[in-house]
Formats: sequence, C-alpha cells, structure tokens
Amino acid sequence: AQALIAPFPSLEYSLLDGISADETMLNLEEHLRRRIDERHRLNMLIHEQHDYLHKFTLELTSDYDSTISDYDELIKENEQQNKTIRHLQTRIKLLEKSQNDFYKTTNQMERENKTLKSKIEDRNNEIKTLKVERRKDKIDFDNKLKIKINELEQQYLNELKTKEIQMREIERQHDDKLNIIRSMAVTNTNLITK
Repeated sequence: AQALIAPFPSLEYSLLDGISADETMLNLEEHLRRRIDERHRLNMLIHEQHDYLHKFTLELTSDYDSTISDYDELIKENEQQNKTIRHLQTRIKLLEKSQNDFYKTTNQMERENKTLKSKIEDRNNEIKTLKVERRKDKIDFDNKLKIKINELEQQYLNELKTKEIQMREIERQHDDKLNIIRSMAVTNTNLITK
C-alpha cells in the first residue's frame, strides 16, 4: 500500500543531483514495478475479498433462506401449537364445567341424601313412637280386656248365684205348696174316714 501512495521519484531533481538518466529511469521503472506489483497484490486481495464476500453472501443467503424456512416452520408449528392450546383450553373449560356440574350434582345429592336420611330418621322415630303407643295400647287393651272378663265372670257368677237362690226359693215355695197340698189331702182323708 505504501508503494501506491509513495510519490514518483522526481526526474528533474534526480538529474540535478548527478544521477544519470539511466539510473533515474531504472528508479522510475522500479517504482512503477513496485506500484504494479502492489496494485496486482491489492487486486488479488480485492478478488479474494470479493470471492470471500461472494461466498459469505451465498452462505448468508442460504442461512437466511434456511432461517426463513425455519421461521415458516416455526410459524406453522406455533399456529399448530396455538390450535392445540386453544383446543386444550376448550377441553379444560369443558372439563371445569363438567367438574363444576359434578360438584353441584354431588352437593345436591348430598343435600337430598341428608334430607332423605332426616326423613327416614323422623319416620323411624314415628314408627318407634307408634310401636310404643301400640304396645301401650295393647297392654291397656289387655288390661281392660282382663278387667272386662273378670267383670263378666263375676257378673256371671253373681247371676248364677242369684238364679240358684231364686231356684231354691222357687223349690222352697214349691215344697211349701206341696206340703200344703199334702196337708190338705191328709185332712180331707181324715174327714172322709170319719
């Protein structure tokens, strides 16, 4: 790079300094050769840089295309994932609703079971009370029946005794009548005999 920016050797001053024209020409040729070599070297560097830049551009383009392709794939995957997420969210909402409905139904069933259990307990208590009352009524009925039977038995016995007394009285009266009749018969017989 220094050869390209270095000034040409001054021909006029070279001749004044006692340098021969041939030597001055050689200096100029050497200077030109160095400039040409440097230009050639720089051109080679430029070509290398151009090739590198071209290769880098191709790689960058390929990477860009690949990135774009990957990006498109990622977008598709993202869209698919979003669909899946929305689907899952819908499923979750449905499951939550189903779970809430299940909880409501379960709570309702528990309340109904408690109410039914309470009714059953009340009914059982009523049945127990009725059984106790029936048992008491039966005992009362049995006692009343025994009393009634005893009363009837006593009444029957009393009636029997009364009838027996009445029969005895009737028999006594009958016997008295017979005795009177016999006595009258004996008296009549005695009167006839005399």
